[in-house]
Amino acid sequence: MENFDYKKSKQRAKQLYKQGKYKEFLEFITNDTQKGAKSSDNLLLYGDTLILIARVQIEYGLFPDAEKMLAQLNQYLLSNQDTMNKQDKLGYFQLQFKFYHVQSKLFIRSNYLQKGFDFIKKSIAAIEKQQDKELEKIKYKYLCKLYEQLGHLYCEPYCFAEGEKELNKAEKIYLEHKDLFNKVSYRKFLIKKSSYMKKSGFFVEAMQILTDLEKELIEELKKPSLEHEEAKQLKKQLFKALRDQSRLHGLRRQDNYAKEIHARAEKLLKEEVYQGITNNIKIAKLQLIKSLWMAKFSFEQSNDELLEAFSLFIELSGSQTNYFGANCFFEIGSNYLRLNQAQTANGFVYKAYEIYKELFGERHPMMQKYYSYSSEVASSLDTVESKTELKSDEAVIMLSLQMVNLSEEVNNICEDGEPSIFVLDPLVSYISLLASNKDRLAEAEEKIAEAEHIFGIRGLAAGTQLLHSVRTVQSLILIKSEKLKDAMDLLEQSYESQVKVLKNNRAHPFLEHSISQLALLFRVNKKFNEAEEMYLNQIKIKELYYGSNSEQLIIPLRNLGQTYIYQENDEQAKEVLQRAVNIGREAIKRDSKLKTKIGDQVMEIYSLFYSIFEEKKQYDQVRFISTDLLDFTEEVFGEKSLQYSQAAFNRARVIMMEEGGDMNESKRYILKAVEIEEHLQENKTAKSVVLGRYLYCAGTIFSGLNDSKTAKTYFKRAYDIVKIIPGLEALTKELEQHIELCDEKNENSQEHNDGNSLGVSDVKQSRVEQKNKNQMTDLIIAGAAISVVIGTLTFAYLKFKGK
Repeated sequence: MENFDYKKSKQRAKQLYKQGKYKEFLEFITNDTQKGAKSSDNLLLYGDTLILIARVQIEYGLFPDAEKMLAQLNQYLLSNQDTMNKQDKLGYFQLQFKFYHVQSKLFIRSNYLQKGFDFIKKSIAAIEKQQDKELEKIKYKYLCKLYEQLGHLYCEPYCFAEGEKELNKAEKIYLEHKDLFNKVSYRKFLIKKSSYMKKSGFFVEAMQILTDLEKELIEELKKPSLEHEEAKQLKKQLFKALRDQSRLHGLRRQDNYAKEIHARAEKLLKEEVYQGITNNIKIAKLQLIKSLWMAKFSFEQSNDELLEAFSLFIELSGSQTNYFGANCFFEIGSNYLRLNQAQTANGFVYKAYEIYKELFGERHPMMQKYYSYSSEVASSLDTVESKTELKSDEAVIMLSLQMVNLSEEVNNICEDGEPSIFVLDPLVSYISLLASNKDRLAEAEEKIAEAEHIFGIRGLAAGTQLLHSVRTVQSLILIKSEKLKDAMDLLEQSYESQVKVLKNNRAHPFLEHSISQLALLFRVNKKFNEAEEMYLNQIKIKELYYGSNSEQLIIPLRNLGQTYIYQENDEQAKEVLQRAVNIGREAIKRDSKLKTKIGDQVMEIYSLFYSIFEEKKQYDQVRFISTDLLDFTEEVFGEKSLQYSQAAFNRARVIMMEEGGDMNESKRYILKAVEIEEHLQENKTAKSVVLGRYLYCAGTIFSGLNDSKTAKTYFKRAYDIVKIIPGLEALTKELEQHIELCDEKNENSQEHNDGNSLGVSDVKQSRVEQKNKNQMTDLIIAGAAISVVIGTLTFAYLKFKGK
């Protein structure tokens, strides 16, 4: 092509890309830039064009297209190496190094992790061989880029210590060769470093990097002598710093900060960086990022934002078969799952799968994402629609195994023939699922041995997050075998090892699950000081993630309060439990949808207050708590609710225990509890033990009021319920004795009580209250608390305590 101006043509192609016109970009760069470059005597121009096309295709998620483009470039470089080297040595090596960088990015983005890992290592070795002084600047520039990529790649199998070493290599080059780099390059590195810190769970440190960078950039932009292009580069970097800050605030549930900073980033991008452009790939991705952190506050709002992002991506590509559009569907499905709409979630996840299948094929590593999301959905479905009608738990395990198989197929390509570190993440998830199924514990242990082999041969046995996860699963298996001391010792050793890896941060977010598990094991083994430390660390983590007034703190505060009770540290127990109650009440005021979930948690905490005050015989405090609980349940659940009946039952019981308690008031509350429970059970054939408990209590109160005839009626009704429930034979016999006693009283017409009030001493001497801590007392106390689903650890704890 005569009079071809490559620089001008390339600039026009870039402009079309920035305007969000991918089809026009591809048409122009193919028919103008690429053709012109190919006809040029300068062979580097054609290679440079191929690089540009591949980079844009990667940005749009067109990974197979970019793969073809880079394969073409690689062949072109090999075929013309000598000629280009003679034409322009510096230009040739810059193109070669740029190819290394872009090809590495493609491998990572398209989930070919082991390929990317191997390619980066070989590329680094190739660049390091170049000792020519003329190549020094580009050599160090691309070494830094590759070290950064390698560092982030180590995050995939959660090898954070190894990743940090690679980033440190890059930073060392930047600092030792400041004369070769401008400030722009180092600032780009700092943004990537903060991203790495975020992935590693060091949110505070990541935020500090970004806020310092923001201040520095704002000061730079105030300089009057800035040229237009220089100012634009500064604004781009400021945008990235603000964008990543908003993500961090979103992750930490800091709603107002996240929205405010996102608005600044969006305004900067649209009004300063891309003036007059309403949509391009960067704008659409910013919308997607916003929708992801919005899920931390509202799944409904997140879905609205995701649909907006989806429309932007479709507008850019002109097709619904779009990589980023599919990712929007995955996230919408995930949100619907958390809104307890599993069937709707399943529909969105399957739609994303169809797009992925069309874009990549069924055996592409990107399909691991589908298996991950679909297994999550399957866990909430009763059965999975398929030819085999798999049960939910079976389907989850099957889908997890599919992910493991695909990961092994793609990543187990190491030259030494040993498994890749990149199969560890799906493998550990699979192990966790196997361990949760009591019939597959042997399989779990086999896979644990397989994972340990990989950790060993890859030099990761000193401690990674995934190895710690394996130890946590092993601890659970030991718990199920009732080897609680062994479980505690194993998990404690693993925890201490992982703390060292995480820079001695005992309140690191990645430790939360094991902290909770280890704390309970400490309690079981009566190491209460150690349990206290664990719960305090868990509270720090929750505060970091959610803020100091989040409802997420209620359960760890409850657990800490229980630990203080075991330590007989009642004052601290009351303090932390009251904080939990206050947080719960405020959370319900903020969001009425939390009523049931948070309300039940608060009621459970009230039951702990009972245990403290009853033990100390502080009946004035018990009365206050019972009144507060009654008001709370009426306000949150209503006067006809199960929870109100439980509160009324407790109120009746508290009055019985008080010295000089008004038994007529006690009667009023127990009859209210019975009335509500009968209404709730009116359509049930078999009445529950809860109603039996209330009827028993009513009989006791009427006995105290010397109304033996009515007392017998309630005892008899309780007896009819209890006698058919297995395991309550002793209680059944006790009720028979109460009924006989009422018959005797009715026959003799004797009065056994001085008046209408019954004090605490009378209650203790009555036959019903005196006899049996194993039956009546346990039943009444159990009625004070909401039934809580307890997991494996709590089950083990109760069994241990029973022994």
